[in-house]
Amino acid sequence: MAVLLLLCAGAGWMEINSYSETDQLRLARWSNTVVGADAIEVRAWYGYIRSSRGKVALKTLSFSGQAKVKVTEEIRNDSDGKTHYDWEWNEDLSTKREPEWMMVPKNYSNRIQFAGFNYGRFERRGGYYMGNSPNEVSVINLVLVPWPAVVGAFGIGPLWWMCERALRKWRRKRRVAMGRCGECGYDLRGSKGECPECGGKPRERMVREAHPTPEGLGGVK
Repeated sequence: MAVLLLLCAGAGWMEINSYSETDQLRLARWSNTVVGADAIEVRAWYGYIRSSRGKVALKTLSFSGQAKVKVTEEIRNDSDGKTHYDWEWNEDLSTKREPEWMMVPKNYSNRIQFAGFNYGRFERRGGYYMGNSPNEVSVINLVLVPWPAVVGAFGIGPLWWMCERALRKWRRKRRVAMGRCGECGYDLRGSKGECPECGGKPRERMVREAHPTPEGLGGVK
């Protein structure tokens, strides 16, 4: 529950901060493999989480294909076929608040917009990210979520927990006021000891808890 409270508070702070600053986390995974004297095969995936103007954008970009390059010794050493990983926080982030990032472009297919939520997908074939690569295939997926929805999602758990505790306490006091066991509701009006049903506290102690007297609170009559 504490984790959800921290996440809810963090999401609330990010929402407020998004109106004055743009933040971005970028994750990367790629591999290059030499396939000839003048070609390398590239496979790359990038994931972005960007916060701006009251929204959080989740974007993935993946592309693959063969790039026509002169394979030098340096390129050969870098193109070892192994998978590499990297991440960046606010690196190379333009200070200009580009609008296209926080909306789904009209040329994206499968565009969905509902109550501030947005989704779009874009596929491209032919050289774009890799230059002269006619067999390149790239795919972009973009999801936009309002920060208030994120705050609400993290806040549902703690709110439910608080309401449940308050309701449980109210029910217990109500049962005790009616002469019943505060734990299970068993009728204790003819009993002086513990609850025979669940072994709960004696009736006198429960009544004092439900209706504390000045003496019980440390005061004077």
